Amino acid sequence: MNKSVVIAGALLLAAVCALSRPAGKADPPTPWSRWTEIDGARVHYIDTAPESDLPVLLVLPGFLGSTAMFLPVTDILSREMRVVIPDLPGFGWSEAPRGGCTMDDRLTFVSAFIDRLDIGPMHLAGSSLGANIAVRFAVANPVRVKSLVLLSPFGLQGQREVVSRLERVDPLLPLVTLFVCRRLLARELEKQVRDPSELTRDILESFRRPFRSAAGRRVVVAVSRNILCSSFFDECLPLVGQPTLVLAGSEDAYRSRDMLGVLESRIPSCTTRCLEGCRHCIHLDAPADVAELIARFCAAAEP
Repeated sequence: MNKSVVIAGALLLAAVCALSRPAGKADPPTPWSRWTEIDGARVHYIDTAPESDLPVLLVLPGFLGSTAMFLPVTDILSREMRVVIPDLPGFGWSEAPRGGCTMDDRLTFVSAFIDRLDIGPMHLAGSSLGANIAVRFAVANPVRVKSLVLLSPFGLQGQREVVSRLERVDPLLPLVTLFVCRRLLARELEKQVRDPSELTRDILESFRRPFRSAAGRRVVVAVSRNILCSSFFDECLPLVGQPTLVLAGSEDAYRSRDMLGVLESRIPSCTTRCLEGCRHCIHLDAPADVAELIARFCAAAEP
């Protein structure tokens, strides 16, 4: 096999990974860390106020994303809300799922996780690919979701070009995951933030973790094939019944030129904000601004 093809595939996968973990015994990087078990797999999550009656904000990270990515914005939001963020199965510090990694599997996990924590009606946020999951969950569970927040959403057909090259090397993906190293991930992640110093050691570690085990690499390949490259949410947008806030950075390389306009026109009740100078990881680039916008929006959506 041509070595240059393998290397190119590895670079491409790492670039897509930056759009948005679990081998090893390292402790998760947060004082709010908790653990549960869903369908036989250990799940790591953070919960800032499990015994409070504060409004609940459930956040779904993106592809390869983890709780480590949201600590700055969580620290601010926790003053007004109970913030709950799971590491989705196979990512962050959560174990790989025993079953599949399709969109339906992700939605089933979210529902089971909410039931396990006995969370009532909540505000739901999704980042990057997590926004795709959040939109679909909100449509399928209108009573459980009060409002919807989409952070640098990825899932429109208009964004498909981002993953089109990955689709062309699909047969090589299992091999490509063997070549993804921490340095490569760091280089690609630096393109998604305004200041590379935002990328803490724990963030870089969380992105590297799934590539350290066969089970983790299986999840990366399956989510790439089943969700990242083949599951788009355009047809769901008109069905969103919740008030929706969309936040995206002006310098986000994965934001299609008309993304905000498309979302605002297709989601019945939608407000959009473009954060100047921010890249894909707006929650790292501007945590105070993002937290303020989310808190204000969710407060207005409270009954």
